Amino acid sequence: FSIFAMRKSKKIIFLSLDYAKNIELPNDLIRKSYEIPPYVNTKKIKKKIDPVFKIGYLGRISFEKNLELLISSSIEMSKKNIQHELLIAGDDQDKRFKRYTKKLKKLSSKYSHIAFIGKLSEKEKYNFLKRINVFVLPSNNSLEAFGIVQLEAMSCNTPVVVSNLPGVRTIVNKTNNGYIFLDKEDLIKKITDLYNNNISDPNISNRLKKYYCEEKFKLNMQHLIS
Repeated sequence: FSIFAMRKSKKIIFLSLDYAKNIELPNDLIRKSYEIPPYVNTKKIKKKIDPVFKIGYLGRISFEKNLELLISSSIEMSKKNIQHELLIAGDDQDKRFKRYTKKLKKLSSKYSHIAFIGKLSEKEKYNFLKRINVFVLPSNNSLEAFGIVQLEAMSCNTPVVVSNLPGVRTIVNKTNNGYIFLDKEDLIKKITDLYNNNISDPNISNRLKKYYCEEKFKLNMQHLIS
């Protein structure tokens, strides 16, 4: 059905052409495809370096987010005496993912540095993204095409570490505001690199604005309809 709809369309919009090219669309559809990503307004904040290094996740607590990888990586880091906290934000009462959430909580139950902090309001979300040292998006679902929460984290001058998924990796590749990891060993290495160089970078949001801002979004839309 999606292919049929695209063939009938004059122009096709993707959040990332990296994603479009990796779902093996026919060339005639690629030729009429355009990349118009979303944007978020950057926050005027002064980030504080907390004595305790904080790793954060925000989103659905569902199996395709691959949170067991993040939790097991955190446990391994803790055993290597890398002092940190892992904060997992999201609706941990969602009945759709009850079994998966229970599995994750059991996996982390013996480790006091791992906490599930529940669903956050919009205000709480930005306070959360502002106080963590790194945001991690460990998704392993090939249907994850972008990950707008990366933009929200970067708007708070927080670097991100994301899985090497087409579309998801686009934001880091463009902004250089973090790392892309390949596997568990690489994830631990990338987070550890940030841990060892725990310095706040006030230019993350400025680099974000070069690629993801309202002005660029409007220009892209004008170009599309012209």
